[in-house]
Amino acid sequence: MQYSMGGLTGNTRNSHRLLAWAAAKHGLDRQNALAEELFKGYFTQERYINDRDFLLEAVEAAGLPRDEAAAILNTDGIGEQLVKEEIHKYPQVTGVPFFVVNGRYTLSGAQDPAIFAELFRNVLNHEAPAGDVAAPGAS
Repeated sequence: MQYSMGGLTGNTRNSHRLLAWAAAKHGLDRQNALAEELFKGYFTQERYINDRDFLLEAVEAAGLPRDEAAAILNTDGIGEQLVKEEIHKYPQVTGVPFFVVNGRYTLSGAQDPAIFAELFRNVLNHEAPAGDVAAPGAS
């Protein structure tokens, strides 16, 4: 697979809504097939991850019903409900990637491996600070 990172980046909420819908209504195999199509389009074909046409093409390629997916995108259906539940669980998450270690310590944004190593050492030694851990400059 040849990666190409020249495309637009954007909000992934609609793709997450479709993935949640695919799992809930059509099973994990179909969700996985949809994720593969989305990844292929985004990472190898420079497709815009929030383009409705691309999302619905990926749905069809994954063997899912386009009309149901379009309805999900048009309403606050099950996909939106599941995304909101995830957001509610972790209100401190404002960006990706976001890491939670031992259910207590968090790292937001891309981090240098040394930051992870330090956090893991501190957790293993029970010396981690009482509050959240964040790398300098991380939001």
